[in-house]
Amino acid sequence: MDNVSLLGPPTQVKVLNQDEFDSRFNFIRYKKKKTNCELVQRIIINNFSSYHSAKDLMPFLSWIRTYDVKARAVRDIFGSLLIASMLLPQGVMNGMLSSDIPAGILSILLPHIVYPFFGSARHCSMGSFSIMSFLVYSSLRHTGSSVATLTFCCGLFQMIHFAFPLDFVLSFVSTNLLLGFHFGVALRIVLHLLPMLLNIHTEQCDNIPNSVSVDSVSHCLLSMDYVPLAMFTIALTTLLAFKWKLNAFISDSIGTTIPHELIVMLFAALASYFLELAPSTLLPVKAESMSPAITLPSLPNSYVIVDAFAIFLFTMVSHIKAVSSRSQQSVNKKQELFCTSIISLLSSPFGLLPVASSIHGSQIDCETWNYSLMSNLVSTLWMALALYFIRPIVELIPSSVVIAMILSAVTDVWTNLRHLRVLCSSYTCDAMIFICAVLCALFVQNLNVAFVEGLAIALLSIAIRTQWPRCEVVVRATENCFIEENRYEHDDSDTPLRILRLSSPLVFINCETIREQIQKQAAAVKGLFETGMESRTPSMRSQPVTTVHESGESRRSLIVITHDADFLQANPSDSETLKYIVLDCSGVAYVDPEAVRMLSQVFTELRDGKIKMLFAGFNASIRDFLEISRFFDVVPRACFFPTLQEALGSLRNMNFPFHMSVSMNGYRDVITLSTAPSHLDISCHSPETA
Repeated sequence: MDNVSLLGPPTQVKVLNQDEFDSRFNFIRYKKKKTNCELVQRIIINNFSSYHSAKDLMPFLSWIRTYDVKARAVRDIFGSLLIASMLLPQGVMNGMLSSDIPAGILSILLPHIVYPFFGSARHCSMGSFSIMSFLVYSSLRHTGSSVATLTFCCGLFQMIHFAFPLDFVLSFVSTNLLLGFHFGVALRIVLHLLPMLLNIHTEQCDNIPNSVSVDSVSHCLLSMDYVPLAMFTIALTTLLAFKWKLNAFISDSIGTTIPHELIVMLFAALASYFLELAPSTLLPVKAESMSPAITLPSLPNSYVIVDAFAIFLFTMVSHIKAVSSRSQQSVNKKQELFCTSIISLLSSPFGLLPVASSIHGSQIDCETWNYSLMSNLVSTLWMALALYFIRPIVELIPSSVVIAMILSAVTDVWTNLRHLRVLCSSYTCDAMIFICAVLCALFVQNLNVAFVEGLAIALLSIAIRTQWPRCEVVVRATENCFIEENRYEHDDSDTPLRILRLSSPLVFINCETIREQIQKQAAAVKGLFETGMESRTPSMRSQPVTTVHESGESRRSLIVITHDADFLQANPSDSETLKYIVLDCSGVAYVDPEAVRMLSQVFTELRDGKIKMLFAGFNASIRDFLEISRFFDVVPRACFFPTLQEALGSLRNMNFPFHMSVSMNGYRDVITLSTAPSHLDISCHSPETA
């Protein structure tokens, strides 16, 4: 490795250490403490700095003015019919998953009434969907609370995060955690629905534990009703055929998809009517129970609060990520929190499910993107009419067909395995987050607690990744570029300078590792500075004759430069320390007292060994902490520099003459160059003039 490449070419700019840099640019050493008024202004007033008019609080006033009735009205009316026909089966499915079919069906109405007025996005695919509905079921089963209480608590969390600057909490949930949890919940849904599908609780099957024999097993199998199982198989095959093949073909042919789930559900209701299926195989719902009724929320306990926070966090992050994944789709997190809080608080007295967003890439998500919010608003009219007139039909829908619809809907999450394969090949820690989320969803009884535990594991991984010590020896590649020494090929050389880049906080967990790395580099520091402009051009003499085929023209322009240090001309009186370690601390965000003590001890040990340690790139807050910790009583301020270039520039200005050997076109000469101020300084220390 070129010794001079560590220092770079000489410059004429005066080098400033950290103290001189702060004085020149009027550094403020201590921040002024904020008053109570300033704190209130930061927490409350600045939180709503993006709201300048009523249009920001109600985006409906903005987009309705630019709505082109002539160009979009007919298309949006057709889109409203399509959206309504897709949402109705979703309501039935989610009602079955949450064990409250009327609540699931009625929950699809309110989001499409409120969101066009208060939502920040220009497309809406909100409602109550399978994953969230199963979270509600899990909470109701383990806490004994009501849907009204759970939805009310979710609305409170949404409103609190809107009123205060807490929207950063949503950033704690990573995409890998969501994908893994989606996959785990999908597996739980399959395990939950499988016993309902087989329906082996007949009298003959219940007698099997008393008399286990081939005859009893055969009687059990013969007593089972296979009509629902056959309907399930036909329905699932049809749904998957539409999902994987036919929808794309129909969309290419007519420009849109068809509501295949509604068609399958209606045909199944007709089949159950003519086949006169047993009531036990149909949905457990009555037409009169599908009318909205007032159900006031009760006082929640701590378990309900935890579950509500988990549902709030899961649904909001899923919704924002689904909306933001669309290109050119802007979303205001704070406005989305405000909109969803209104929906949840209005839904709570009627015992409706919390609001959620569809899975990215699903049919509803894709189709709502093709229409404006006006189609969502009009779709509520069609859904209200349908819920009023088709209530008797809901009683005829077989449970097995709804199970097939649910399984078809959750097959979207199987594509997450592809994402896991990518993570395993490149991002091991993120893959572990995914796997831990799957395991939590599978083995923790309450899925909401499972999500909180998965979130805790993800946050722990952040702490490990950010606090894990990362030390790299770097060398200069260009004037302003420093590269990792172990990742690029170079010539080994004995150099008295080592540059160590720290890219993690200096905290107690890192202290011993960083100490060992510094001591390792101290052992690698050897010899004096060999300052010069060494070229990597290999000497022709060092190559076999057979490898040299230059023409006469090329030899006329060939210059081979080598150099060696002139130790006799080095002035030992200028500096007793001829070995240096430079710590590039520009990537250090935090230093704790344990690290301060470690750096003080290492600095003293190196100083006793005639090795000087320089610090480059410490930010202002860290320097304030170092001053409070009296670190500068041990380490002089002159050892601190604002940038790595400044630190190396201070070493570059030291007086270390050297000889340079120049070979031009095969002729050899010796010249002497120096970084000394004048030739007199060189001659004064030259052995020839002694």
